[in-house]
Amino acid sequence: MSFNYTTGLNNMGSYQVSGRPWMKTVTGLADGTTQYLEFTNVTKKVRVKNHTGSGKCLFGFCTNPGSGINFGATAGSHIDTTFTAVTNFTISYWIDFTELGSGSGNRTRIIDLDTVNFGSNNGFSIHMHKNSDTEVGFRFFIDGSYLPAITHTVDTVNKWHHVTVSGNSDGSGTNKVYIDGTLVSTKTGVTGGITGIELGDSTTAAYLGGYDQTTLWSSALTDQEVANIYNYGYADPRLSDLDVTTGTLVSWWAFENNLHKTFFATPDTTSVIYDRVGSNNFALGSGAYSFVDGFNLANVFNGGHVFSLETLQDIEVSCKTKSIVVRADGAAQDFDVYASLTNIPIERMYELTGPGIDE
Repeated sequence: MSFNYTTGLNNMGSYQVSGRPWMKTVTGLADGTTQYLEFTNVTKKVRVKNHTGSGKCLFGFCTNPGSGINFGATAGSHIDTTFTAVTNFTISYWIDFTELGSGSGNRTRIIDLDTVNFGSNNGFSIHMHKNSDTEVGFRFFIDGSYLPAITHTVDTVNKWHHVTVSGNSDGSGTNKVYIDGTLVSTKTGVTGGITGIELGDSTTAAYLGGYDQTTLWSSALTDQEVANIYNYGYADPRLSDLDVTTGTLVSWWAFENNLHKTFFATPDTTSVIYDRVGSNNFALGSGAYSFVDGFNLANVFNGGHVFSLETLQDIEVSCKTKSIVVRADGAAQDFDVYASLTNIPIERMYELTGPGIDE
């Protein structure tokens, strides 16, 4: 690709239409890490060239490069929060199914709730495992006993998925579990209300993988509202266009350390995950966690929506975008990014979401 922008007076009109070229060289991007690059204006074309002798550059698109956390299989690691009892509730969160154990014998607890009814840890929790590359299994664990196993088919287990749990203390004690916005299980007589949440491993058989973007609502949301949260993805759940009206948003934990972009004035730390709505911060109980690419960014690479560039390969894509992401795969990577730009400011480019667009 050639950038031949002449500054002569006769060419000023075409210069204003086309905009300036944008160029950047990145050296030594560590294996397994991601570089987020945001352009000054919306692009017309983007070119990426790999200069590395081994490994690959993976190049894709993501406008919300948020972070998540991962306990890194460090035994004893967990985070906790307690709050005034929420009688009816819905909890939604993203977890990395890639890191679930294989087979029912390696089932791990993906969330643990302090309940009003039972009043102790493990009063109500959900345990999950992988059955195959396209199937997961899970069980409710209620007051010391497992309920029968439930299975659910997914497109692939090797990426992040969205899990929602709701509870309604209307006398029936109805609890529901949703995966990726779809209702997969309903149980009655389970629990009524919660007073706290634990993620991680304060005891045995707990999940020590990735978590991201968690919300707590003061109602058992409708099936459609749960689907709205799943489809909404990484956007701010406080915004009215989410269209959740059954319950109030009690807490929002974004797991965001501002690694790639400034999302919050005060980022989360390795000891505190801040509640962006209330005061129910997650505090590190023991061990450690680290920040990783969140579900929105990780699934760009895990879902096959990338271009793979090996040694000295390059690719040019005609596209209108305001940012790209590049990940080093197999070795540290050196690469160049070139872009020709329009005169459209990036803030005038909006996300398009919903059926027929994301599917």
